[in-house]
Amino acid sequence: MNGINRVTIVGRIGTDLELKLAKSGKPYVNMSVATHFSKPNGNGEREPVTTWHKVKAFGKTAERCSSWLTKGSSVAIEGYLSRYAIEKDDGTKQYSVDIIAQQVEFIDRRRETSPAGALGDFEPSANAAAP
Repeated sequence: MNGINRVTIVGRIGTDLELKLAKSGKPYVNMSVATHFSKPNGNGEREPVTTWHKVKAFGKTAERCSSWLTKGSSVAIEGYLSRYAIEKDDGTKQYSVDIIAQQVEFIDRRRETSPAGALGDFEPSANAAAP
């Protein structure tokens, strides 16, 4: 039986995005996305909890995200979890898990001109196949 590796989050972008190029020449962006929920505390009240998610987008999805999203933008992201290792200067490995975005829906309405021309308050979605 195959497992399922699917992630869906809806939240807000934490920092402005910077389009970068991978060693392969493929464009990518790193996104920090905050999601919120509330949980009961010991006093019977509910307290807010924020979780920050590391998200990567590649290719055309990355290009569209970097053009349209800014700090505070609302997004819905669908993708999968990916684990990778980074070798530190001392030779040890540090492991991390990111969400690889396959589909990004821009929730906020933006009333400005898009990079492709005048679109009024239409904002495109950034959809892509797996990197």
